[in-house]
Amino acid sequence: MTEISAPETPTDSLFEVIVEELVALRPASFVAGEITPTTRLYSLSSDDGPSLELDSLDALELISALEERLGIEIDTELDLEGIRTVNDVTAIVRRSS
Repeated sequence: MTEISAPETPTDSLFEVIVEELVALRPASFVAGEITPTTRLYSLSSDDGPSLELDSLDALELISALEERLGIEIDTELDLEGIRTVNDVTAIVRRSS
């Protein structure tokens, strides 16, 4: 599996857009200030530590929302298991821009 992470800071505007879309997915579950670039989207095992616990439908909704908001097309043939953190989402969006 290829590493796709890109270093980001919480002040990055793309990071902020991704966080806004994550919070919009589940407003009762996510707090923007608690999501960092290294926050995991889901866990593959109990050893992964805390995550947002997104499911596959959430991931597709996030991709769709980002495509619409940013006017881009994200390659859905990507290995979604390789997208594990908010940084990974940022890297994928940047490659799609």
